[in-house]
Amino acid sequence: MLESQSKKQEIPDSIRNVSTDAAEGDDMDLVRASTRFEIRLSPKHEDGTPHTLNLETLHALDEASQLVARCRNRVARWLYGQDSDWLYAQPLPWPKKIAWSPAPVGPRRDGTTGPIALTTLAYRQAISSQDVARLSSDVVAWASKDVVSKWTEKRWDILVRQTEALLHYKPHQPIAIPHKAVKFALREDGSADVAFRVLSLKAEDAKPIHVHIVPRDAWQREELRALAAGDWKLGQLVVSRHHEKRGRWFLRFSYTKRVPRAEGNGVIAIRRGMRSFIVTASTTGDVRALVDGGDILAFKRQMLGRRRSIGRRARAWQAGQGATGHGTRRRVGALISLSGKEQAWVKERCKQIAAAVVHWAKEQKASEVVIEDFTIPWKEDAWREVKSWPWYLTKESVKTAVENAGLKFRELSVASNRKRCPVCKREHQVEPVDSYGRWECESCGVKRSVESIVVLNMLADAGRPEAVERAEDKRQAVAKIVARATVSQKPLEPLAGKNEKSRAKMRNGIRGKRNGSGKK
Repeated sequence: MLESQSKKQEIPDSIRNVSTDAAEGDDMDLVRASTRFEIRLSPKHEDGTPHTLNLETLHALDEASQLVARCRNRVARWLYGQDSDWLYAQPLPWPKKIAWSPAPVGPRRDGTTGPIALTTLAYRQAISSQDVARLSSDVVAWASKDVVSKWTEKRWDILVRQTEALLHYKPHQPIAIPHKAVKFALREDGSADVAFRVLSLKAEDAKPIHVHIVPRDAWQREELRALAAGDWKLGQLVVSRHHEKRGRWFLRFSYTKRVPRAEGNGVIAIRRGMRSFIVTASTTGDVRALVDGGDILAFKRQMLGRRRSIGRRARAWQAGQGATGHGTRRRVGALISLSGKEQAWVKERCKQIAAAVVHWAKEQKASEVVIEDFTIPWKEDAWREVKSWPWYLTKESVKTAVENAGLKFRELSVASNRKRCPVCKREHQVEPVDSYGRWECESCGVKRSVESIVVLNMLADAGRPEAVERAEDKRQAVAKIVARATVSQKPLEPLAGKNEKSRAKMRNGIRGKRNGSGKK
């Protein structure tokens, strides 16, 4: 069970999940999440002698990862051949994308003949290979299904348009294992022992793999406790290797849980802005910049300056100046370190943005968060820092935090929202935006920033048009207060010059010294 934690690491009761045995009423939401742990597999003991058990485990994982890559490539080549033969046998003009090849017809297991699912045929084709047959049937089925889904999505571009290459998978692919083949045991110190099987029972020397995982913080301790106790339902397990370090492996658990639904009936809209990083509006009529983004812009420019400095040193090395030798990794070591620092900072900033969104939603007593689809801006006038920001990671961080808080999450497209006035609903032919980002309606004369116009239109599209009226009432009330303050303010007196100051001193009886003998 969990050990006693310090006050700083304790898990609040508000984020602890309710057991899955609780009543599945309207006040509970089903949430899917995942977590990643590092596998501790040292190839040597503390005294320097080889660790035989860990070496066998590492070899088994390497072999299974390479076999998964062979399985994927075999299925991809078979799908390419099947669809190519079918397509070139069709008379011209070729069928459209929506009218692709029907389900293949062949013998079934029950002896009948009929249409067979493409995933089933792909699995049979993969398992026919002697090497792939060493893998567990569950692993082969998952890999085949994943390749079929990707091929179905891209086969038109590969065969007809020819804008993409044939699917090819490099070695050391992730290994997916179903939850029914995973055994999970929790230790007293909060760590866990996990056992799973990647090779088939028919393969020689096929043994289950036993690994030990250690949580890195209090939240992962809570995740392990809930999974071991059965409070959260364990899903698929994915085993993956580090992209550079051979002996470093990771386990990713996926699970489902139930969280209490947030109270309230409000809605907030989240929009990416160009003048401010994140702009939001709520059904209470409050429109504001949630995240200014000044620190993000400063950090990105700092990283750009460091890369330029490193580039100057590299050019100096090419010219014969500076240190030589020790290979390419030493020359680019500074860039690798800088890239790791930037990625860690960006991930942490995305989590902070997600926490700010959840905090704002709770303040507004909202039960739903409507967010922009966060596609990469294609306009030439968009800042480079905006284009290079990981918007998908930001969206996923917000989605995870929102769902864990019991809020609903919805995406909306804002492609044409910049042309519509949220007050009078007029559709402009051209966006009425000036170079400073100020939006002005040609009919009703509403003046706002373009980001505020978009988030208000998002609330209207989400079925809450009353939010636009409240926001307009607040804007007019603020404008009246500012106008009254401007009228009641006394006019400022002109600043006194040098001559006026000297005359004032003379009137007050204060004289300056003259020739060193002046007196008051």
